[in-house]
Amino acid sequence: EDPSYRMDREVLPPPDDGPGWTSLEAELDVLRPAFIRFGLPPEAHTNGDGSLVTGTVHLERLKWLDRWAVRNECLVLVDLFTIPSAYGFNAPDPWPAGMSHCNMAARDNDDFARRVVAPLLRHIVDELGLESVRAFNPVNEALQYGVYQTPAGGPDPYEHYVEMFRAMRRALDDAGLDRGRMALVGCDCLCERDLFLMELHARGLDIDPCVDTYSAHFYNLRFDTLPPGDGSWSSPIQDVIRRVEAWQRYLRHKGKPLWVNEIGTFYYGWRENDPAGAGSFDA
Repeated sequence: EDPSYRMDREVLPPPDDGPGWTSLEAELDVLRPAFIRFGLPPEAHTNGDGSLVTGTVHLERLKWLDRWAVRNECLVLVDLFTIPSAYGFNAPDPWPAGMSHCNMAARDNDDFARRVVAPLLRHIVDELGLESVRAFNPVNEALQYGVYQTPAGGPDPYEHYVEMFRAMRRALDDAGLDRGRMALVGCDCLCERDLFLMELHARGLDIDPCVDTYSAHFYNLRFDTLPPGDGSWSSPIQDVIRRVEAWQRYLRHKGKPLWVNEIGTFYYGWRENDPAGAGSFDA
C-alpha cells in the first residue's frame, strides 16, 4: 500500500456526529464556497465482481453536503480519484522504477462507464435526488507519477484516457444525464504537465468533444523574487500566470472553462519538508 495516497482515511464526521456537522456547517457559512470537490473512494463503491455498492457512509456524507450546497447555490463535483481495482488492468509486480503510486486504467472503458460511472451518477441524481452534484471526474492527476497505467503491450495510455471520456459521455447520455445535468471534467493535471494543451495534441488526440470543463492543480507557486527551494519544485508566479494565460486563450476558443481543483504551496512547506510551512504568512 502506498501511504502517500490513502483513500481510506476518515476526513469528515460520521453521519451521526451532530456537533461535528454543526461545526463544519458554521465554517462553510463563513467561507461560502461556490464549488466543492467531493471524493468518493472507489473501492468502497465496487464489489470484487465490479458491481456497484450504494448506501455507504460516504454517500450519507454527500447527502448532508448537498443540503448545504443547494441552500447556498454551490456546485459539487464528485471524483473517484482512481479506477476501481475490479476494473483495472493487472498491476505490474514490482512497480516500475520511479513510480510513487500505481493505479491501473480500466481494462474495458465501456464496461467501466456503463457499470460504474453511469449507475453511480444516476443513483446520486435520480434515487438520492442530490441537486448540487453537477460534475464528475474519474481519475485524479492521470498519467502522472504512476496514476492511470496500462500494461506493457497494452493500449496507449493517452489514447485509452481519451477513449474513457468518450465512453463515459455515451453512457451518461444514454442514462439520461446529458451535459446540462452532468458535466465531465477532464485532464485534472498538475499545471506544469500541460496535459490537455500539449501532450494530447502532440499525439493527435482530441479530448475536447467529450469534456465540458478542464481542471489543473497548482502547487508550484513562489514569489517572483525568491530562489528555488530545497525539497520542492516551484516556479515564479509570473511564469505560472503566463502559462495559464495561454491556456485561457485556447479554452476561450473552445468555449470551455478551467477549474482549479487543487492549490497549495509546496515551496513553503508540505509533508516532504516542513509541514508547518504551509500555514506560514508567506504561504
